[in-house]
Amino acid sequence: MTTMLSRLTAAIIGGGSAGATPPQPPVAPAQAAEPQPEPSLAEAAQMAKDSIDGLQDAIKQLDAKKDQLLKKRPSKNKDSAAEVEERNRQKAKKMESMSLSIKEEKAALAEMARAAAEAKKLEAWDREMEDLKTKRALCAEQLRQAYALVDAHKSAQWREQTAQQFNLALGDLVEVRLAAEEPLQELLATPLWRARLQTECQVSAKMDRGAKRSVMLCGSAEGVEAAKQLIGSLGEVRVLKKTLDEEQQGLLIGKKGVTIEKLQEETGCSLDVRRANSTLTIAGPADEVEKAAILIEELLKAQRRVEITLKFDPEQKGTLLGKAGSTINRIQQQSQGALMEVAKGDECTIRVWGPSAAVERARQSLVELLHLDAKSKEVLEVPTELLDHIIGRGGEHVKRLEAEQGVSIDILKATEKTEPSRIKFRGSVEGVKAAMKAIKEVLEREKKVEEVFMVESQHIGQLLGKSGERILSIQRATGAVLGVAKKPEQGVGSSKQAVTVKGNTSQVAKAFAMLEGVLQYNAECIEEMEVDARMMPQIIGQSGAEIYRIRAESGAAIDGMEKPEGASEAKPRLQLRGSRVAVDKAKQLIQKVIDSNAFVSENVVLPWHAIDELIGPNAVNLVKLEKDFSVQIELPGETLFLETAQVGTMFLAVASAMTLRGKKKFVDAAAAHVEALAAANSSDELQLGDDDASLLTSICLDQPNFLVEFASRIGRCSVDFEPLQGLVTTRGEASLDAQIELRATLSRRRKAELLLDCPPTQAALLGAPDGVALAQLQGICNSFGCMVALQEDLGTRPEKICLFGGNGMLSEAAGVVEGWIAAHAAADAVVEVPPECQVPLRRELESMQRQFNVQLRLEDSSGMLHLHGPGKLVGLARDAAYAVVRLHAHAEQVLPLSVAEVQYVRLLLENAAKPAATAAAAAAAAAEAPPAAEAANGVHIELSGLFTGVMPSFRELKPAEAVELKSSSSGAIELKLKPVEAGGAAFVMRGTAAPVEACKFRLETLLAEAKAVKVVLPTRPAAIDKLTHVRPAVSQKQSPPTLHKRLQDAYLVAIVIDRTENVLTLLGSAAAVAKVEKVLEEELDVDEHIRLVSERLIPVIIGRGGSNIKKLQDDSGANVSLERAGNRVVVRGRKSQVAKAVAMLDELTAGNGEKDVHVTSRQIPLIIGRGGEKIRQLQQESGAQLDVRKEDGLVRIRGNAAAVEKATQLVQALLTEGANGQANGAAAKLPKPPPGLSGPAAAPSGGPPPGLAGKLEK
Repeated sequence: MTTMLSRLTAAIIGGGSAGATPPQPPVAPAQAAEPQPEPSLAEAAQMAKDSIDGLQDAIKQLDAKKDQLLKKRPSKNKDSAAEVEERNRQKAKKMESMSLSIKEEKAALAEMARAAAEAKKLEAWDREMEDLKTKRALCAEQLRQAYALVDAHKSAQWREQTAQQFNLALGDLVEVRLAAEEPLQELLATPLWRARLQTECQVSAKMDRGAKRSVMLCGSAEGVEAAKQLIGSLGEVRVLKKTLDEEQQGLLIGKKGVTIEKLQEETGCSLDVRRANSTLTIAGPADEVEKAAILIEELLKAQRRVEITLKFDPEQKGTLLGKAGSTINRIQQQSQGALMEVAKGDECTIRVWGPSAAVERARQSLVELLHLDAKSKEVLEVPTELLDHIIGRGGEHVKRLEAEQGVSIDILKATEKTEPSRIKFRGSVEGVKAAMKAIKEVLEREKKVEEVFMVESQHIGQLLGKSGERILSIQRATGAVLGVAKKPEQGVGSSKQAVTVKGNTSQVAKAFAMLEGVLQYNAECIEEMEVDARMMPQIIGQSGAEIYRIRAESGAAIDGMEKPEGASEAKPRLQLRGSRVAVDKAKQLIQKVIDSNAFVSENVVLPWHAIDELIGPNAVNLVKLEKDFSVQIELPGETLFLETAQVGTMFLAVASAMTLRGKKKFVDAAAAHVEALAAANSSDELQLGDDDASLLTSICLDQPNFLVEFASRIGRCSVDFEPLQGLVTTRGEASLDAQIELRATLSRRRKAELLLDCPPTQAALLGAPDGVALAQLQGICNSFGCMVALQEDLGTRPEKICLFGGNGMLSEAAGVVEGWIAAHAAADAVVEVPPECQVPLRRELESMQRQFNVQLRLEDSSGMLHLHGPGKLVGLARDAAYAVVRLHAHAEQVLPLSVAEVQYVRLLLENAAKPAATAAAAAAAAAEAPPAAEAANGVHIELSGLFTGVMPSFRELKPAEAVELKSSSSGAIELKLKPVEAGGAAFVMRGTAAPVEACKFRLETLLAEAKAVKVVLPTRPAAIDKLTHVRPAVSQKQSPPTLHKRLQDAYLVAIVIDRTENVLTLLGSAAAVAKVEKVLEEELDVDEHIRLVSERLIPVIIGRGGSNIKKLQDDSGANVSLERAGNRVVVRGRKSQVAKAVAMLDELTAGNGEKDVHVTSRQIPLIIGRGGEKIRQLQQESGAQLDVRKEDGLVRIRGNAAAVEKATQLVQALLTEGANGQANGAAAKLPKPPPGLSGPAAAPSGGPPPGLAGKLEK
């Protein structure tokens, strides 16, 4: 399948046919190829998966081609080629009657030709665009089928894996789909419940989160039943999600998952921590979920925080901080919760605090980074100018050494370049030694040196290269600096110049090696080569391009040698230096240049069959050939230098060769062009026999464009046919291929005959007087271009089936006929007929026998229906019998219902049983509903026919009570509520199959919609009381229905009340549930908010004299109470009031903290002031609240962080001012400070570390 899809995709993109195959020899009918076996589902899915990328790429390529085609759209002229041709014909006729100049006539003819060409281009463009659309649709359909195959294979794999996991046969597997709400799906999808279903029930579960919202159970029948009972015993399932940071996730999971496993055992809930989105999912029974949430909160709160201080050396401060603090920030992030603070000034310490696990991780990272536990410390002095080489770009050298040797390296750079810098090493003894050795090697390698390389003066240009490019590349590659002397060195000789190389040892060595590689002074092979002086410009090329190319390709150095003195006639010489291979390659390349530029004369066969294309009118093509290839062409007896080439002379008609003169490379190219022209215009003839000629003639008559399409399919050829002579002429490069394919095509279409054996049963069916079976078989064979006939033997029945058709399709038609024979072989079947179905079935027997042409016999005693006849017809007759039995047999269907669904079905039964006369009463009941119920006309559920034939006097059903509902003449439905578990019920429907199934289907549809939009509303006992309150009767009338009853009847929504959990469950249609929810929100607008607060925030909430809590109640309208025993704040009122009060409470408590300032008993009057004047002033200026506790000897300051800090400063300043005033005698207005109070108050003890108080409060 992958090969087929690949071929198909390639054909679609390339423009070929998907089914095109290479030419095959004709196959005799008796040697038909055996059919290939169908691939398995796994193979098909794998092949489909492999083909998906190819198909997607094919679609992208087709889209890209379409975009390109749109950009290349011809002119927007919508005239067809035929219309343009007709218009040109009219213009030509008109021009015949006009007197035009030659120039005007040529212009008109050119315009007509241009219009015709544009019309043809537009038609070709339209065909290509339509072809692209067809191919893309084909690719898209194949992609859809591929995805369907992959999905089917996944489902089959799941079944196979389940069978292997539980050691079951595939035939023993039972697959059941259970409706499941999202909370239940969340629970069953957790690892805990997946493992539980597998271990306890031997069942595998798969979630369907699509429109069906269900869970698939697969396993043995007993296991599936046990799983259903286990899932049903869960009751109401709740899913609670909490966001946890990484530290909390680790605390919750515990070491190797011990903590989370213990919590799951205690609560019976599934706890799933997903680190990807930092979410904890708690799933299980509603009560247990709440318990689990409380236990987890207590566990997380019980974790304590710790603080440590580490010391380091001064030079390590930069390593610790990193660039812009990146290192310390990284360690802080990797610790997952620890906070770090580096001491300021000269103190080299770092303080780390936070959760113990995070602090430990941070400590380990710091010890590893700074090597605080290093066993060896060494210092190495280095020259400051080499420090950059030691460090490397961006510190890469030092970082690599630290990583390889596991040491810490710190650089202490000297302030002056003349002074040495120091490098300090920390780590293991071996690591420090290895790192110091590596640094010393760098020092030795980076030592600055200067060397001189002597170069022959004639090679200076070769060394410099074009525009100095070569010497610059050597400098860039080595890092050395090269300087070339302008004149030869004195005393060395006039032919050599010095090249100075500066750099470190390694750079200079590399530069010397590259110089030698360019100049090849010490080459193993040095040879000289003489060349013709006329070829020197060709060898050098324009601006030396050719000689540079030869040097680059061969790798040899090439120099021109000076002529010896007095040898003016000597040929130029080239010196080649390099390896033996390089020198030989250079010689070959030079010789190739010489040969390709030598002038030659070559005779080329003159292609007679292509003479017109070669010469052209007035020898235009020959002249163009000379110009394009820079050659001179001579024909025997005539040359192109004559004014007239005498193309039509007898001499040229028999010419057999032409002469090409010029440079060899141009002559070879022109000769190749002539050969290609001859090949493109070659022709061959094929003489057909009489039969093949007649067959091809008939094909051409039936399909006038057959030969054109055939030539287009072969490509690079044309085909002509002369019917009278039976001669086929093919022209072009693919002439022989076209002849071979044409023979194969005629062989496939040649008529043949095939006889197939026909058994008696099928023969009788085909020989029936009505001829229906024979006509059906003929219709099947028509698609293969074959005809079917019956051949009779000496008897009266047909014994053979005779097929007439083309060779190529006859075998396929035979396969279809054999399949028809196999499908209609004699067969028997038996159908068990219940007693209630025998009478209606007996009435249908005669018509069924005529319709299906089979024998039917119904036994009265056993109630068995026997069928005999052709297999396919027996199957159809059996299905028809089953349909009659199904229509009249008694049936039973059961729907399991939850508590809410039971109430919803009862509501449907009550309303379906109401006669039309009570419609006015229902409207009146709706009118008594709350104002929002006036829109109830927009909520409608069609119940007519849901319970067909319900008696008007029907009353509300009770558990275990059966009520028979009279239905239409098609049958009766018996409806019954049967309890199967606490609160739930099984809804049982009995009657004939059609009405029972119709009833079940409609009920399932209504229940599915109701469950999809089910709403659970938390509420309060007061709201439930209001909902179920019974109003007293007015005079002698019956008491009006409750709000609960009125809403249910008006909107057909089941409102299930749970007083234990204080929730309302709404079940019904989407529109009705939305309206009821809105009515309940208006009528039951009651809310309550309970919050646990810390003890320190209670005075903040109350305020001085209860001012804050009073303001909360006045501004919001809600009732706010404070329970000191449990540190709880309770807010009650309407929802809007509660929301406003909660927002005000958040604003009041947000950012609040407290701080204690310790004072002596004699300092307290100083803070309070006369009549409390001073403490009121402090509170007003700072915005904080001050509470003086004489018995504890402290002043407690509360408020937001800024207010607390400002109040603390004011108190400290007040105490300091009071002490100084007493010493100077300037504090007459203040109370006399106690003895010994001469400075600011002592620092508070027991508080958080400096700088940490604000963070801990947050």
